[in-house]
Amino acid sequence: MISKAEIKELARLHQKKFRDQENKILVEGEKMIAEALSSGWECELILHSNDFSFSGNYDDIYRPVQSLINTVSVKELKRLSDTVTPQHIIAVFRVPPVKKSKEDGRVALLLDSVSDPGNFGTIIRTADWFGVKCIYTTGNCADYLNPKVVRASMGSVFRSVIIRLETSDDIRSYLRNSGRRMICADMHGTPLNRLHSESEKVLLLLGNEANGPSDEVKSLAHETAVIPGYGKAESLNVASAAAVFLYALMTK
Repeated sequence: MISKAEIKELARLHQKKFRDQENKILVEGEKMIAEALSSGWECELILHSNDFSFSGNYDDIYRPVQSLINTVSVKELKRLSDTVTPQHIIAVFRVPPVKKSKEDGRVALLLDSVSDPGNFGTIIRTADWFGVKCIYTTGNCADYLNPKVVRASMGSVFRSVIIRLETSDDIRSYLRNSGRRMICADMHGTPLNRLHSESEKVLLLLGNEANGPSDEVKSLAHETAVIPGYGKAESLNVASAAAVFLYALMTK
């Protein structure tokens, strides 16, 4: 039985301060919880309302955590939900320590000041689709554990390695140690179809939705590139640009 005091304490996990302090997050929805479980994240508690019933699609995944499942009222569950239409099941997961692989793939991402949670989550999902596991972020990016980022990623966040590079020196050091060539997505760059990066390890830099990457970070790029446009739109959404760039880089 979960007390009202415990519900109140769990609700604090909607705030970044307490997520960081407790090293835990709330995950909402049967599919999203299943994604976290199948990705090896440690589950501490699963709560669902009286009127919730499991779909049966994830029986094998949920069976090992049956002892963690508790029933609460719809009112209590709504206190833990941050969606307009709650999905009637929420879980508490412990955030695992970052485990960066020595071999992090030919292409990696660097996001600078991508502050919109929806865009950030979509980029994580897109990177996962193309097999890009390593995503680096600057200090001004949205929190990757923000519930909106997690939802937009459709569970890909649980399979991704997301590492913060706080300063330009951190980025410079990473480039030096990894031997990567950094390509910055920029409206005034070389047309993407003219890039030659078949055998190189690449770090793709994507910037803020409105202003692009900061001059400080952009100055570290070895090259800039643009997606050629043929219509009248001023620019592409950063998540759309990520998809085009990653397709081009991964198929070279």
